Amino acid sequence: MTAGPALEDLGLRPAAQDQLSSAHARRFARCLDLGDEVLAGETLPLTWIWTFFTPMVPTSALRTDGHPASREDGPLAALDRRMFVGGSLERRGELRLDTPTDRSSTVVDAQHKTGRTGPFLLVDVEHEYRQHGGVVLVEQQQLMYRTSSAEPVPAPGPAGEKPASSGIRWEVCPDERLLFRYSAVTFNTHRIHYDLPYATEVEGYPGLVVHGPLTATLLASLAEQQLGTPLTRFAFRATAPTFANTRVWLTCDDRSDDGQAVRAVRQDGATIMTATAS
Repeated sequence: MTAGPALEDLGLRPAAQDQLSSAHARRFARCLDLGDEVLAGETLPLTWIWTFFTPMVPTSALRTDGHPASREDGPLAALDRRMFVGGSLERRGELRLDTPTDRSSTVVDAQHKTGRTGPFLLVDVEHEYRQHGGVVLVEQQQLMYRTSSAEPVPAPGPAGEKPASSGIRWEVCPDERLLFRYSAVTFNTHRIHYDLPYATEVEGYPGLVVHGPLTATLLASLAEQQLGTPLTRFAFRATAPTFANTRVWLTCDDRSDDGQAVRAVRQDGATIMTATAS
């Protein structure tokens, strides 16, 4: 592992605990326009873990962009853009609601690279979640930290044809209300998701940015419906951003040895996320 950030630089702690409150899970269900039946088994859907173990950083310790501030002399000091680019979740047991849950976190890799917009840092973080002393979920997250770019992000093109799908296909069009609610329920203060002047004038996006984990959660729900059973593993990778009031198609591709393949395709035909589920 090359020299990289400590957990504290990422706004994380080596150990944390949450209760997996069923009341909070119901709030998230309403965020997605779902009823309580999705929680009928008193277990948490796989990607819903992201609504728990939220950052405990005080408001005074946030950067201008809303992310937790890092050390002035740390490896993230000059990298002022953060993106959640991919990861995986693997269920090892039942994620029971209203149950004390421990999480241990580790930075497992950090790699400095240079791309089209300049230097960036890829950070791999592993989380292990335990209930009653046993591991019930292992999560891998990959985060990207990079410098700001002078080039604005182009707006999506006009709507094209529906992408092909071998199974269920959903159409979604996230709006400002959904983005605000998702930010609130996940305690995400990154301003690109709710502050339009900041998103467009400072970070150069054409609109409010849809959260990558929100897209991943919708893809996981699609895969679960296609498979007809709760997921035990879900792996995803973001490939492009999408924005409020932009149509997105969630599609199923053919199954393989890796599981059910699903994609999120923006209205202009750009694939914004790929994933596999089993």
